[in-house]
Amino acid sequence: MLMGILGKEYYVWDKEASINFIKPGKTELFAKMEITQNQLDEILASTVNGDKCFPEFIIHVKDAAGEVVSEVHRKLYVRKKPEYRESDPIGPASESST
Repeated sequence: MLMGILGKEYYVWDKEASINFIKPGKTELFAKMEITQNQLDEILASTVNGDKCFPEFIIHVKDAAGEVVSEVHRKLYVRKKPEYRESDPIGPASESST
């Protein structure tokens, strides 16, 4: 989902994941995944210059009655691809020869 939001300018990879199985799922199971605007803003701000970001998400898997049957913890690796990173305004590319 995050890869779809950020588009081709970013690497979005799974870094770590774990599942805590709480109880058996005996009906259809559902999960709601959500990325808030605040989370997205933090990711964008921390990766604009090419820095790595490791956002973490917890997803609750629920049964038909709405009871949590498992909890999925995911840590992602997010980084802007080199060709889309903002240039360092102080670096050699901005120096002029006189």
